[in-house]
Amino acid sequence: MAQSRREKCRRWEEFSLASPFFTTGYFTDSAKNRARKPGCKPVELVDGEKLVEILEKHEFGLTPTKTYQVDYGLLGNYEKEKKKD
Repeated sequence: MAQSRREKCRRWEEFSLASPFFTTGYFTDSAKNRARKPGCKPVELVDGEKLVEILEKHEFGLTPTKTYQVDYGLLGNYEKEKKKD
């Protein structure tokens, strides 16, 4: 069943109640308090950590990569023995 124009507008208004504000860093407590200030248009603060979560969830602008970690325990077995005086 198709939605009426009014229903679509109402859904958009509900979706767009908060304006997003992005940073790759973090927000101070003062900024967080200001974003929730009563009487002001609500602001959705998206910090770097949350931004990465969103990008990962939607795989936006990301390509999968394979990474490796060094096994220092194994490599330690191959160190040269220290000379004894």
